[in-house]
Amino acid sequence: MRPRTFERYQGVVSRHLAPELGHLPLPKLTPQHIERLYVAKRGDLSPAGVRYIHQVLHAALAHAARMRMIPYNPADGVAPPRPVQQEMLYLTPDEARRFLTLVEDEPLGPLYTLAMTTGMRLGELLGLRWQAISGPDLEVRVALIRVGGSWSLSAPKTPKSRRRIALATTAQKALKRQRRLQAEARLRAGPAWTDYGLVFTDDFGEPLTGSRITERRLRPLLRREGLPPIRFHDLRHTAATLMLTAGVNPKVVSEMLGHTSVAITLDRYSHVIPTIQAEAVRRLDGVLSGRLRVQMRVRRIRDHEKAPIHARNRGSGMRLVPHTGCAGFPCHTCQLGSIEHV
Repeated sequence: MRPRTFERYQGVVSRHLAPELGHLPLPKLTPQHIERLYVAKRGDLSPAGVRYIHQVLHAALAHAARMRMIPYNPADGVAPPRPVQQEMLYLTPDEARRFLTLVEDEPLGPLYTLAMTTGMRLGELLGLRWQAISGPDLEVRVALIRVGGSWSLSAPKTPKSRRRIALATTAQKALKRQRRLQAEARLRAGPAWTDYGLVFTDDFGEPLTGSRITERRLRPLLRREGLPPIRFHDLRHTAATLMLTAGVNPKVVSEMLGHTSVAITLDRYSHVIPTIQAEAVRRLDGVLSGRLRVQMRVRRIRDHEKAPIHARNRGSGMRLVPHTGCAGFPCHTCQLGSIEHV
């Protein structure tokens, strides 16, 4: 379990579960007790907050049932509140351009620019080191987490979160500016500078904190310029929304964001699906009407054409057609041949 996750679970137990249910012996806990707890918490917490309490309690009781400490999991009989789909905030293309122009002269401008052009999470950006940047791309290797007032570098959120991301020209320029800003800060700090190799730091080389980035810098900036009051994480949503709207393959967007599967990306950014479908229908209409020409890799061939001896699926009505770089022979090394129907 990640340290930050353990801290959150511990907070749920100390603030919500122990005060309400801690006086009950474990075998005496019933679904009715849990139901009353959820009803009481609905007055103070959002449906998502109550569901999180249910998630922690259910997991703990499931472990107790597996250990034969209780005969069954009493949380199985209690339904948590249904999740409420909150409207996702993101910047439109015009607002995104305004925002990038606006932050060019801001001290944290490179951080905001990288968030919008890569879709990286805040912890991934704060844990980014210069050694992870190589020319036109960077590698997400670690994320910065804070637990109990201290910070550390930990593995990213999921295995898929460890990824390589191509950098847009805007992002590359922002990183060059960040190098210059950091060099100037290092000179001002002198011996007080602590070198962790991090890309984004305070004036003395220490990691930045989330409250400083969002509350003290980002939100006042947005209010002053009349832009939507987005959170820092909404820059990630903006990056994904703009890429999908621009026609980028959802699989590529999913990989850039570090999602476990493309299904998560399509579900989370379902508001973009109508736009993608409209563009798909427009292109299909163009193909069928002849306005849009496409090159097909699979084509029918004449009966008298002789299939090569290395054809796969002999007798199946298909043959492997080599590309021109293999001297007329099917290339099983570079795999650039194509399948044709006979």
